[in-house]
Amino acid sequence: MSYSFTSDFHVGPEPTRPGQLEHIAAAGFRRLHWCWDWTATNRYGPDGTARARGWLAEAGLELGDTHGTCPGEAREWSADPEQAALGVVLHTDRLRFTGGLGGDALVIHPPEGEGAELEAALERQIAALTDLVPVVEETGVRLAIENIWPASRNAVVIPALLSAFDPDHLGYCYDSGHANMAGDLDWLVEHAFPRLIVTHLHDNDGTGDQHLLPGDGTVDWARVRAELAAVGYQKPLNLEVVMSERYGSDEEAFLALAHARATEQLG
Repeated sequence: MSYSFTSDFHVGPEPTRPGQLEHIAAAGFRRLHWCWDWTATNRYGPDGTARARGWLAEAGLELGDTHGTCPGEAREWSADPEQAALGVVLHTDRLRFTGGLGGDALVIHPPEGEGAELEAALERQIAALTDLVPVVEETGVRLAIENIWPASRNAVVIPALLSAFDPDHLGYCYDSGHANMAGDLDWLVEHAFPRLIVTHLHDNDGTGDQHLLPGDGTVDWARVRAELAAVGYQKPLNLEVVMSERYGSDEEAFLALAHARATEQLG
């Protein structure tokens, strides 16, 4: 089994990005989930893509997939036309960035709200993602809708998006910590796992989105392993954990522990 690691694992100020990539590779990870700038409005463009390509090559890492961006001022499902338009622009940039680095998926979040507000935002998101389909086809990078919480939100958004788009255009990102908070793993296995293309694996105690190492919370990792095996998931399993005060300040030690936990809990 091989493992991927999510890039933005620091809580406080980050050391240099190239240095972090080298440490990730030295710990035994072979792929990266690029999650830097997921709340920012910067665009990478060709120059940023080339710079990231050089960093990955020097570290000996491959890009697996990327997290889309969803800052408050740029969400493709927003009722504000300028915010919605900027969300599409940023996702276009990140699709091309991901494709340029050899990745195969871009994770997106569901819209916020509930009831009629959520339904309206979902309609706007579907329209915006439809505009992105040509870029998906151009780059070969699929979109992946991530489960959030509460479970009622997933139950509205995930089936609607998976039915609105072809599997070649949109799949599913399983977030184990979010599912543990929402308590909807059974539902996700039935309704979303058949379209699984990205994993965000981390632990918590069910009360908050703590991004703990596997084994430090209440996620049933034996069940997770079984469900991933049942759908034949083939990509390296990706950890989306945070180097909080709980784990100390030694980056290399934290990454080594993360790889050991992945091996122990994920097989």
